[in-house]
Amino acid sequence: MSGPLKLAGGEEALRKIEEEKEQYRLKTLSKQQALQARIEEIGGLKQRHIDILKATYGAERKWVNVTRPVQARTSNSRLIWLGPYNELAGDPSQDVDKVLKIEYKIDGKPGKVEFPEDAEVLLPLP
Repeated sequence: MSGPLKLAGGEEALRKIEEEKEQYRLKTLSKQQALQARIEEIGGLKQRHIDILKATYGAERKWVNVTRPVQARTSNSRLIWLGPYNELAGDPSQDVDKVLKIEYKIDGKPGKVEFPEDAEVLLPLP
């Protein structure tokens, strides 16, 4: 044999694979840039000591204690990813707009905040 084996359409297939790799790289890069912009918007990567003292979810007279699940999803960032609030402890009041109430401390300073159902949770600096 005197050279590399060539398959019919092999060069075209390789070109398509390279194009897909580049598209994936650009898509990933833009996600990283968006995340970096959001981190900068919320005050950078500065880690803080965050204590969730109490968290309740509900409306009117029906409230559930969601302190533990919120604590479990909290790190040293003011931005807390909770996902759909109903996944924390079920839906305490069907067909009613609910809120999430959080009492917390950031670096020892107390704060309280309320979020509408399924909103992004970004704890304000007290």
